Amino acid sequence: MTLGQKLKALLKDNSMTQEDLAERLEVSRQAVGKWVNDKGIPEVGKLVQISNLFGVSMDYLLKEDYEEKNVSEEKAISNSGYYVSQEMLDGYLSYSRQNVKQITGGISLFILSNVFECFGHHSMIMTFLFWLTMIAGIIIIIWYYFQTKQYQEIKNEHLAFDDKVFREFKKQRESRRKKYAVMIIVGVVILLASSEIGHFLMIYFGQTACNVFEWIADTVWLALIIWAGMSMHIDSIIIKNTLSLCSLINASYAVCARYAGSLCGEVCGRQNAEGLCSGFHIHKVIVQTKHTVLSLYADRFCKVLCGYGYGIAVY
Repeated sequence: MTLGQKLKALLKDNSMTQEDLAERLEVSRQAVGKWVNDKGIPEVGKLVQISNLFGVSMDYLLKEDYEEKNVSEEKAISNSGYYVSQEMLDGYLSYSRQNVKQITGGISLFILSNVFECFGHHSMIMTFLFWLTMIAGIIIIIWYYFQTKQYQEIKNEHLAFDDKVFREFKKQRESRRKKYAVMIIVGVVILLASSEIGHFLMIYFGQTACNVFEWIADTVWLALIIWAGMSMHIDSIIIKNTLSLCSLINASYAVCARYAGSLCGEVCGRQNAEGLCSGFHIHKVIVQTKHTVLSLYADRFCKVLCGYGYGIAVY
């Protein structure tokens, strides 16, 4: 199936029109018409929105030979949380790292501006560089807080990933944590050693050299700790929101198991007593929870407990 054919099918399955999709994506009706008729392809940002809107992956949208059976699995995942594709995860991490660089750079410039003040107020060049660096740092920080925030869903919603994507993310996170730990250690060492080194510089090179070194050292250790801390927080947001979803799933699964077990035990006991168990089929138990994806597992419970498998749905 082409991208256009898949969009038509998704619109039909979700009882949406092209106008509805255009409104949700904030594009023109003509643009959606081109996509549906295979006369154009949405930009990456719109593809990510379509992926999350319909609960399918980017692979499904872009690959014509993508297996249809994977679609139902992806929709089940998306029903259990805000589905995050590999592309969206990469975009979030890249965007967040840019923010970390922006904040760290702004704070570093603000502190580093004091270096120029160490050379005295009588030099117009040094005074100019002092104010230029300080104002630049302030502008960068203010610009960060006033720019439009992206990927708020990842920060605020329960997240759902493909297993492969989440495993790879956790593997990379562990690698990054080691790097961030080293950065924090180096920052602490610089903080502790800077005063002694500064004292040495003051004795042999004078007060100006001491002050310059201390301001540079303060800038470096603070930048390292801010960078490492914010970067670790970025990863922890994903882990926290995903683990929150997993906790909900596990709790819901336990409830589902309890109801499935009691139902199957009651039904099978009654039917065995009457000699009619072979004619009675149990299909699945659906427990109404916030995320109904776990109803898919009720079949397995019933089959294990009763030895059969089709026919009743308990709501």
